[in-house]
Amino acid sequence: MKWGGILVLAAGVLLGEVKKAEGQVNFGIKAGVTNSMLYGSDAGDVASRGTVLGGAFFKFNSGGIFAIQPEVLLVQKGATNYNGTWNVKQEFSAEYLEIPLLLKLQIPLFESIYPHLFAGPYGAYKLHHTYRAYQMDSDDPFGLRTFEARTWDYGGVVGAGLDLQGDLIFVTGDVRYTFGLPSIDAGPGNWQLKNRGVSVMAGIGVRLF
Repeated sequence: MKWGGILVLAAGVLLGEVKKAEGQVNFGIKAGVTNSMLYGSDAGDVASRGTVLGGAFFKFNSGGIFAIQPEVLLVQKGATNYNGTWNVKQEFSAEYLEIPLLLKLQIPLFESIYPHLFAGPYGAYKLHHTYRAYQMDSDDPFGLRTFEARTWDYGGVVGAGLDLQGDLIFVTGDVRYTFGLPSIDAGPGNWQLKNRGVSVMAGIGVRLF
């Protein structure tokens, strides 16, 4: 089964769990930092970029150890590459509207502490991107090729975190690894470059009902 089919199946399972969910419905906001980079057969010796992300989420507690958490995040991604032979530096950055759909496995401790593991698919829409290649010693542009990034990206998210739940308000934090599946290159060169990153996030939420 292709990756796209697996992600569609996973999204269907998660949506099914949302329909069955009964218990608390929570809403919150979160923000964090990302160590973002590119991988793939054409990535070469790339260096990561420190970027930021943030947004909002809902959490549907099923009344058991599972919860469903859809998120809407504004995420910055990209990477840099330095070619010592040509003394050239390449910089790529992009902003995405990213929507993860996460299944959380929560294990309650002391009635208010909830360590959790989570995984799920994401889809992302590219809002903007920039690409620059230049000579390090002169800052002059290098080469004639401009990089065009695809409008849509998708992939998976896995991670772990901790929720501190009160009667109405809760605090959450997590560490996650996000990996893209398709190449983001939409140009004629068809470079094999995929997004990935490690993020640390924290947020606060409120119980709606």
